[in-house]
Amino acid sequence: MRTPEFLALNPNGKVPLLVDGDTVLFESLAINLYLARRYAPSLWPATEAELMQWMMWCMGELEGPHDAANRAQAPVDTARLDRALDALRRQIRRQGHVLGERFSVADLNVAAVLMRPQYRPVARADAALAGWFADCSGRPALQRALAVGD
Repeated sequence: MRTPEFLALNPNGKVPLLVDGDTVLFESLAINLYLARRYAPSLWPATEAELMQWMMWCMGELEGPHDAANRAQAPVDTARLDRALDALRRQIRRQGHVLGERFSVADLNVAAVLMRPQYRPVARADAALAGWFADCSGRPALQRALAVGD
C-alpha cells in the first residue's frame, strides 16, 4: 500500500480502495454511497438530502467524537454516546429504518459504525435499536463478507 502505484490511487496508503472504470474512491463511506447509487438502486433513498444529513450525523455524532477511544480500544464516553443515539432511536421508532420503512445505504453505514467493538454491545442491548441493529448486522451479504475473513 506504500508503492507509488497504490499511493497514486489512494494518497492515504491504506484500504479501502475502489477502482471502477474511471472512478477511483478511497473512503468507505464514499465507496458505499457510490456502489449503492450505481449498482443497487434499491438501497438508494428517494431523498438524497436526508441521506447526506444522516451520513454527516453518523460521522459527526458517532464516529468522530468516539474515534479516538475506538482506536485506543478505550471505553467511549457513554453519556455522550447515549445522547447521540437518542436521535437514531427516535428515527428508528418512527420509521423502522434510518430513512423510512425499508433498509437503505443509510442503515448500512450507520450500522457499520455501530458494529465497532466499543459500540456493538450498546447497539445490541439498546431496546430501541436492538431489532434494527440485528436486522442490519444479520443481512446475508454482510454475513457472507464476514465469513470471508474466517
